[in-house]
Amino acid sequence: MKLADHILAHFPSAHDGRPPAGLTLVEDPDSVIADEEIFGVFRARGYCVSVFTETLELRRIYEWRAHGNADAREVVIFRGGENLERVVPPDILNDPSVCRLGGFTYGKLFPMLDRGVLMQLGRDEIAALFRIRGQADARGCRPNDTEKTCEFVFEDLWGRSATAITTHEILFATLAWLHVEKCVTSPTLLRYFRKCIRGKAVFADGQAGRVPLPDEALTDAGVFRDWANTLWRGKWAGNNDLQIDLDVQIVREAFVMLHLAGVIAVEGDADAVAKELAYLADGRGDGALDFALAETERDMPKVRSSWRDWTQFARNWAALTATMDTRKIDVLRYGEVWNKIDNEFAAWISWAYASLANVPSAVPPVVYRTIESISAARKTEGFRKFALVVVDGMAWKDWAIIRRRLEGRFDFSINGTFAAVPTVTSVSRQAIFSGKPPLEFADSINSTSRESILWREAWAAREIEPAYVKYKRGLGLGDAKSDVAEYFTNCHALGLVVDSIDEMTHGTIAGNRELASRIEDWLEGGYLETLLSHLVEELRFEVFVTSDHGNIEATGTGNLQEGQAVETRGERVRVYSNDILRDAAKAKLAPDDAMAWECADLPEKYSPLIKTGRGAFAPNGEKLMAHGGISVEETIVPFVRVRRKGSRT
Repeated sequence: MKLADHILAHFPSAHDGRPPAGLTLVEDPDSVIADEEIFGVFRARGYCVSVFTETLELRRIYEWRAHGNADAREVVIFRGGENLERVVPPDILNDPSVCRLGGFTYGKLFPMLDRGVLMQLGRDEIAALFRIRGQADARGCRPNDTEKTCEFVFEDLWGRSATAITTHEILFATLAWLHVEKCVTSPTLLRYFRKCIRGKAVFADGQAGRVPLPDEALTDAGVFRDWANTLWRGKWAGNNDLQIDLDVQIVREAFVMLHLAGVIAVEGDADAVAKELAYLADGRGDGALDFALAETERDMPKVRSSWRDWTQFARNWAALTATMDTRKIDVLRYGEVWNKIDNEFAAWISWAYASLANVPSAVPPVVYRTIESISAARKTEGFRKFALVVVDGMAWKDWAIIRRRLEGRFDFSINGTFAAVPTVTSVSRQAIFSGKPPLEFADSINSTSRESILWREAWAAREIEPAYVKYKRGLGLGDAKSDVAEYFTNCHALGLVVDSIDEMTHGTIAGNRELASRIEDWLEGGYLETLLSHLVEELRFEVFVTSDHGNIEATGTGNLQEGQAVETRGERVRVYSNDILRDAAKAKLAPDDAMAWECADLPEKYSPLIKTGRGAFAPNGEKLMAHGGISVEETIVPFVRVRRKGSRT
């Protein structure tokens, strides 16, 4: 049985023959109820789900929506390990129409595995483990046996035996999978892996004159990426003292994956680039990047994939796009593939986007949970000062260019997050700085003028006094150091907006390649590098970088002539004051030309009509860079932790 089915069996639909409870209190201290599939079924069965925050809000749900309402299906999830007898009023707890569910803990679901290891796994791994949990006893697993649980995860769940690695080539390929493709961050599992490797004589320090495997590369993704780049550049520099044979097939395939993920880049003149791409292509495809497109297409997530699958895919797709744009390489089937991606992603986001509000994660699944994520990290790690740098309009393909420029200076922990939809600045950037869905800033949804106020309010609610909360916008040109020098003292929460890429986007008339060139020129000026280095190295802030939305190269399919009916006019989205006006506008278009976006995160009098595919509300055939829609490039943006080089924890 799937884990999702095990959980959902406790929540009947109206047609199951069991009456659903009006209010269900779910004890979920290990965040087992945590993926889009479960929340999608909840919505389909008519359940309204919220996460417990305070007793007063629970009282409101009970009195206003559940008590005495035969049609109510409210679910409140308790994730903080709360004692329900203390936080739930007795009249609610003892109401016979209220259902209390427990047992969703790792101890109950996985009695033979170590809870500490399980807590460090992702939701997908937990779901997969549930299917094979019966094999744990045969493996010799016992509760609190950390090493046996690690062995079970590697051998039975991942099919990657850490003890069976016997050559440097296999080790390199396994590390590439572990750190870049799988993105394993569990310290316990990585320490287990290191112990298995360092126990073998073949992996002792490298021979004199050779480029050895750094010990830290076994447990640190950043060190591994640096080492992989050293090997990659060494090969093309003619270095014969490399620790591994880069022409072995398993290593070549690992470098293909690293290239698709943007970890390594082709560099040099046209001849050098051609040689490096030929090595990666290895006879696959006629064009220089045909192989990369085919690999990316193969790995495209589906409608029931997780949001993390889509963020990882967005990273790979952006690396391919950035290589095409900066190297001006044409790929024959590119348009055909992105059309498939658009269709698959549109189906996924319609099904799963609403679930991102409740999916637990250390990184924000959606931008309005950025403040929540930073606040949790602040409590866990104990840092006092932090800066959130929002690079307005930065798509992941733009970040791929920025990263190549800056990775020699900084260490990056890179994840992805989803913009608020529609992906326009006044919606998504306000969502970041308020820490709230757009529904909760309805009065200012068409403006960014209240961002500084919302930023201060958000941190005041998290016990940082307003005097220590600062905000500044309009950055990107001039003297970066002087722009933030005033925040050396008396600043704990710093919010910054770098506008340059968004301004470049709206001034670009020749598409992605022109924009890529303009971003490279901007980076040459050094503003962003200076800004980050001053924040990280001199002011000693913990620094997070993200974006409010991305951008795409779109083509006009004709303007809508509608006078005063429309509230907001964008190239990729039109917003109306009600569904009637929105639907009337949609009726003027071809059936698949635009979609009515429905989401509970939006205010009542805010009805978006979003362009599908790569179309724009612009004169027929006009090319432009735009945002506002729901493509992968517009919606999935980077969420990056920036640290001083060599300061990884």
